[in-house]
Amino acid sequence: MPFDLERRIRRTGKLPLIYGHRGARGEMPESSIDGFHLLDDIGVVAVEFDVQNAKGHEPVIWHDARLQAGKVRDPSGRWLTADGPKICETSAQDLKAYDIGALQPGSTARSAFPQQAALSNVAIPTLEELLHWATSSAQMVLNLEIKSYADRTDLGDGPEELLGSILPLVREFRLADRVIVSSFDWRVLSAFRKADPDICLGYLTYQNLADPEDDANIYDKSPWMDGLELSAGKRLPELVKDAGGLVWSPYFTELTQEDLDLAHAIGLVVNVWTVNSDEDLKRMKNMGVDGVITDYPTRAKALWDDMLAAEGRGNPFENDRSNSQGKGSVTQ
Repeated sequence: MPFDLERRIRRTGKLPLIYGHRGARGEMPESSIDGFHLLDDIGVVAVEFDVQNAKGHEPVIWHDARLQAGKVRDPSGRWLTADGPKICETSAQDLKAYDIGALQPGSTARSAFPQQAALSNVAIPTLEELLHWATSSAQMVLNLEIKSYADRTDLGDGPEELLGSILPLVREFRLADRVIVSSFDWRVLSAFRKADPDICLGYLTYQNLADPEDDANIYDKSPWMDGLELSAGKRLPELVKDAGGLVWSPYFTELTQEDLDLAHAIGLVVNVWTVNSDEDLKRMKNMGVDGVITDYPTRAKALWDDMLAAEGRGNPFENDRSNSQGKGSVTQ
């Protein structure tokens, strides 16, 4: 049976699809193959992960521009005392000498994720390794977020270099029909759209309404928006649609019911990030979003299972995991 990506991610009238954030960051080391395997074990069929180019334009799975203190041990086994080398200036082979399997006791990172498992000898995966895993997880939706920096040139490769390293691998593994290519840098999405008009694009947005000068990508004259402007008289979902997006991914606290309804009316799928508490997960479900990106996929799935049990309903998504290896009792 062909993989019908749009049917799987458009959840009208269904529970939102759960995307494990950076694999399962709240439960397992982030961006680790161990975290991706956890999703198979619990029966979650969508994953979000970050991709950027290491030195030599080899794509690897890591979120930040540098290796981070509190999250990484150096090749001798010592915790980094300050943020380490840039990903773009370190080869994928050299990155694998660092251990990302645990959070340093007493660190800010450990305080943020006290339940994350502590493992040893865990290396940063390459994109090739992740895609190899995905071929054995036949029903997994892959939200591939490309890390790029529209306002700087010293932290990583530009859109064309990222396109040239990532798209050929996705095609080589024959996974283009299972991938949502997403980014805060809309220039990257424009490059992918031109290279492959059929690929599913996800437009990440963060207005940072509480402090709009800090780390937002949506603002007047933003270099991240590839020349588009909110001041053109269109609302954010309409800009995403006009840019060629199928998926709109706003920060969950910034999503209004009005914009969600508009997005659905013009055919967008709405996936929100990053939703962790039961209260917020329920609120997003009740609003009617299509997907929730969460650090705690086990928690979210248990919540969905409880909702179905309380309603006395069977699994409405039984076809989502046909031929899958997952062990979860109910698919989200």
